[in-house]
Amino acid sequence: LFVCPKFKGQQAGDEKGALETATSLANVTPETQPINEGAAMMLHYEGKVLPAWVHIRFGEWQKAVAYLETLLNNSQRPSQHSLVANYYQTLRLYCLGMQAVQQQRLQDANQYGMELSQLMHQYEQQGATKQATAEFKSINETYDIMNMMRYELAGWVDNMDKTQPFNEAAWKEALSLQSAIKYDEPPRLMAPVEEQLALLRKFRGEQTAYRQAKQQALQKRPNSRLIDLI
Repeated sequence: LFVCPKFKGQQAGDEKGALETATSLANVTPETQPINEGAAMMLHYEGKVLPAWVHIRFGEWQKAVAYLETLLNNSQRPSQHSLVANYYQTLRLYCLGMQAVQQQRLQDANQYGMELSQLMHQYEQQGATKQATAEFKSINETYDIMNMMRYELAGWVDNMDKTQPFNEAAWKEALSLQSAIKYDEPPRLMAPVEEQLALLRKFRGEQTAYRQAKQQALQKRPNSRLIDLI
């Protein structure tokens, strides 16, 4: 996928510009349809799904859910690629979970997290059958992204009770996964894990840990104006 300078607007807080660029990329029609799961994953991960990632970047969980449901209900999508459909569903559950977190509906957030884990187990089982193929790398990389989202959601669920000590287990896993994902354009990670961690620390009133996480997020994305809003 080619680099589009305007897409960097999501780093600068230009939601409108980022969404316009993401939508234009999502609407690019390839001359030939992907013939395997890996090629479909690249098309739909780094193309069709970009507007949802922009909404996620700006914390617009319901808009991301609506866009993903549009993709899932689109009769023109390559429905034979079950891994792609699983990926869409996983993203949708992550967004629903984060929306529940935002609304402090802990029980719902936990339920979405469990459903997400079940979907990922199915994805892992199916993806494992393709280890000997050229497409496995794309499938595996996408699994890592999904896994990181699962740990982010779990990290929130584990720590919404401010009276309990901070449980860093899920966050350690998310940060470890992030360290293994290279940066590219458009970025496979719309926001560093440290941003969500900073928001959580702020929610819990842990000022020192909040400032540390925010500074770490800024080191990851030094030009991001969104960090100033955390």
